[in-house]
This record gives sequence, structure tokens and C-alpha cells, in this order.
Amino acid sequence: MTLSRPVSGLEVKWLAAHRIDPPFALDFVLELDGLLEVARLERAWQVVVTAHPGLRVRMKGRLARRRWVADGALPPLVSVRHPGWTARTGLPQEALAVELDPERGPVAVLGLVPGPGAATHTLVLRVLHAVTDGRGGLAVLRDLLAVLRGESLGAPRFVVQTDAELSRAVGGVSAPPPVADRAPHARGGANRGARGGTWTRVTLPAPAGPVYGSVVQALARWPDRGPLRYTLPVDLRRHRPDLPVTIGNLTGLVHMEVSEVLQAADGAQAFARALRQAVEDGHHHGPVLESEAMRKLPLRLLSGAGGALSTRDHRRGVVPASATVSNLGRLDLSAWTTGDLHARAVFVGAPASPGLPLLAVLTGNDHRLEVTGAVPAAWGGPHDWAEALAGSALSASAGSGNP
Repeated sequence: MTLSRPVSGLEVKWLAAHRIDPPFALDFVLELDGLLEVARLERAWQVVVTAHPGLRVRMKGRLARRRWVADGALPPLVSVRHPGWTARTGLPQEALAVELDPERGPVAVLGLVPGPGAATHTLVLRVLHAVTDGRGGLAVLRDLLAVLRGESLGAPRFVVQTDAELSRAVGGVSAPPPVADRAPHARGGANRGARGGTWTRVTLPAPAGPVYGSVVQALARWPDRGPLRYTLPVDLRRHRPDLPVTIGNLTGLVHMEVSEVLQAADGAQAFARALRQAVEDGHHHGPVLESEAMRKLPLRLLSGAGGALSTRDHRRGVVPASATVSNLGRLDLSAWTTGDLHARAVFVGAPASPGLPLLAVLTGNDHRLEVTGAVPAAWGGPHDWAEALAGSALSASAGSGNP
């Protein structure tokens, strides 16, 4: 029997974002030192794709009957020639030369980018956000390293439960969407016709205090344009630790008015307390369940309306949230190493959403922090937020790794 699951309401939103300005996808990036033969990588990749059938799903059905079915195109492994690329910004779509398509497939592609020497490589796994969240994609990369070490992955893993089904099962309650009354990061001079946008990467030392709150505090100082509302992803797997970690979207969302919280004397700690309380109160289930109404709507209507609303927001300078900032925790790089391959960095590149001034992702690597942020072209230059973060107290000893 072919594996499948329903397309959730939040996934329909991500599909609409993909239609408005493709690709709306996450990049899972692994920088490696050591010799890596293409044939060896191909064999390992085939094993990983078999273990994670979610990598080959395609969307079937209409409206509320839409499902992800794991009988689609295999995600290809491609050798990328893009001289001068150093993984400080997103890899252009034309460099990967593979168009991701939720209906025809593929929904994912693995790119192998050679470094300046024969023993340096960068792997870029690009997956549609409608198909997976950050933890799902990181699990795939982690398993790829495991296969290269000669380990077995066991039986295939597939998520059959949606985010909304999980939220309902643990007693979550729907909540109305936030009103678009927040000051965006680029309030003035938005280019209404501009499209596109790719992530920029900043490398920082891990802060001494709460990491998530410290970064949010630094980013909140950047626009200096009044009250800010941030959207904060929360892993729903905390409610079902028995679920396999694989391709899938199992993430809730907390909308938080961060300006007042961060004005406290211990702003970063106050943020951590406020987020913890919001999760204990179940606020992360509200947006997931509210979005379920989207399942009944055609994508053409949603993408058309979404594009028009984004244009209106660009003109007015107001958005539902000033930024989405995701924290994927700290990774131990020793677990991302084989006998002959050593991981220099592992991080997740954020997608650019036309309706958001900034979408940022935090990935800890040992004692440093990798932060990527994507700004749609309509909201301004891609490096403004990065320069603000690099100039904060967080980066006092960051060195010269910033773009």
C-alpha cells in the first residue's frame, strides 16, 4: 500500500507561497572537509531516499481531499558548478537546475558543490517547505552521514499524521489570525513589483545567555519602528516523542508581541519565560488549527489573493508579523562526522516569504551560532538585517565570517 497523508492547512499556505514566488523551500546545508566520491554519495543517497519516503511525495486530489502520496519522482543528486559560492548566501535556483514541483515532482533535490580544493565540499538539500519543516530535513542529512559511516537506517519512516491532527489529539484549540497592524522591518520604500529573495548567513559566537531570546532581542532592535510581533515556530513532536523524525511538517506557531517583553531588564530571559508560558498554555496550536480552513480552498485562489495582499502590505507598510524566527537548537558536530569526512558547519537556510519582511532560522554548531535570514526583494536589501545582527553585542567575537 502506498504511503500517504492529508495536506494540512498550514501546508496549503506554504504551497500558495510557493506559487507566488517559487521556490518556497528550505535549504539544509552541510559543509564538509575530506574526500567524497560522487559514486559513493549516490549509493548513500539512494539508501536515504528509501528510508525517508517523504522525499518523493507528490500532491494528489483536490481541495480538502488533497494528500501527499509517496509515489512521486525520486529527488535527484546533482553536481553543481557555481564558482565563488561560499555558502554565505543561498544557492541560485539556476545553479541547481532542478525545478521543484509539488504535483509533478520532485519536491527535493540534493546538490553537491565542490569547494576550492579537492577535499572540501558543500551539500545542499533543498526541500519544499510545504513538504517538511526544519527538523525533518535535518534528520535526512544526519542519516546521509550515517550511511556514509556504514550504518544501517532500518525500516522506512513516514509521517502519517498532520500538524492539525496532532494538535487536536492533545487538546489544542483554534485561534483567530493576527491582525495586520505591525510595523515591518522595511516600512518605507517597498518595491511593490519586486520578487525573489534568498537567505544570507551570519556566523556568531553562542551567547552566554538564552540563545533564542538573545537573537530575537538583537533583531528587534534593528527596525526601531514601534511595536513588533514575531511568529515563533514550536516543535509539535514534543507531544509525541514516539513519532519518527523524518520528512513532514509537525510545527506549531506562537505569535508574540515581543517589544514590551524585550524591554524588561532581563529581556532575553523574559522572552524565554514568555515563550515557555505560551507553549504551556497551548498557544502554539491555535494558528495550526485556524489554518485548517485553507484546506477547502483552491490554490489558484489562495495564491492570487496572497499575492494581492502582499502587494497591499508592501504599499501600506504593515504586515501580520514583523518576522518569523525559528530556533532549531544546537547540533554536536562530532555526530556529523565520518572516518574521512569532517563537518565544518550544518545549518538551515530560510525561505523568503513575500508576506514577511524577514524569515530567520537559528542553528547552533558546537560553540557558535549559524543564523540565516531571507528578505523578499520587495522589502529591501538582503543584508540589512545581517549587518544589524553582526553589529550587535552578540557578535563581539564573531570574527570575519559574516557576509
